[in-house]
Amino acid sequence: MNDAETGMDESEMEVIKLAGLVDPRDGAMLLEDYHFEQKVILGPAMLIAIDGYFEIEGCTFGAGSTPETVIPDVFKPEAFDGPGASVDGVIGMKRCSFRRCVIYGVSLVAPPGGLDQMRAGIG
Repeated sequence: MNDAETGMDESEMEVIKLAGLVDPRDGAMLLEDYHFEQKVILGPAMLIAIDGYFEIEGCTFGAGSTPETVIPDVFKPEAFDGPGASVDGVIGMKRCSFRRCVIYGVSLVAPPGGLDQMRAGIG
């Protein structure tokens, strides 16, 4: 499938399954220093930038997704901040970026004050 806005052809892109990058059995629900460019990213997953650094640029999300459904404004980011903060099933990110990716089944929790910036990076 070719994305009309970006010209990306998914059939030529590497597929990354986020669940395969973390293992909840060892408590390491963290992506650190991952930089995805022109990849197909598959969930299901909920991601949060726990260090406040997160880049998303020129990405598109699955059919029917909007910035409001991908980054819902219903979470309390403070639940994810501070020593020992943890929410089951949420994958934390440190120094991660997504550029020109096609993303399916992934929601993002914006860091404090980062909702508009994060939504701006969605194509």
